[in-house]
Amino acid sequence: MTDQVALVTGGAGGFGSAVARRLHERAAAVVVADIDPAGEAVADEIDGLFVLDGVVFGVVAALPALLARGAGQIVATASLAGLVAVPNDPLYVANKHAVVGLVRSLGLAYGGQGLRINALCPGFADTPLIAGAHDLLREAGFPIIPVADVVTAFEAIIDGDGTGECWFVQAGRRSEPFAFRRVPGPRVDQPS
Repeated sequence: MTDQVALVTGGAGGFGSAVARRLHERAAAVVVADIDPAGEAVADEIDGLFVLDGVVFGVVAALPALLARGAGQIVATASLAGLVAVPNDPLYVANKHAVVGLVRSLGLAYGGQGLRINALCPGFADTPLIAGAHDLLREAGFPIIPVADVVTAFEAIIDGDGTGECWFVQAGRRSEPFAFRRVPGPRVDQPS
């Protein structure tokens, strides 16, 4: 990825910082974006740049540059919670569903212009977000995904050719795009 610039939103967190480090290893220049000031330490570690930003503002900032260049990729981190209903944390789920909808829509809108926009949707992974809940999650039957597996799925997305896809990451399964059902069409047998 020499001569490529990568903007990693949520770059202070578990997935974001791991992805930023991997992109740096692949010779990309990395911009770490996060509302958490800990992102500055990640940027310093990889000779990157730190800004205050998130998924929506990151996309809005990146699109003009990518369109001017005629090519590029955006990979947003969502969650399995963006693909299914989760009753115990509806606000988190709403945010992740929003990211999934944004990615699917933008992927279709900009796919013909040389841009690829996809989402990474991991289950419970070994990040600070689940700190202290490992035993509880395992007892409930939820295996903990190593962060390295999430980064491997991220690399599969950037090395692929799809757009508007939402790749699930689940323990014991090969990551791939989630298969959404189509919206039902109109009924043709309605009385007039």
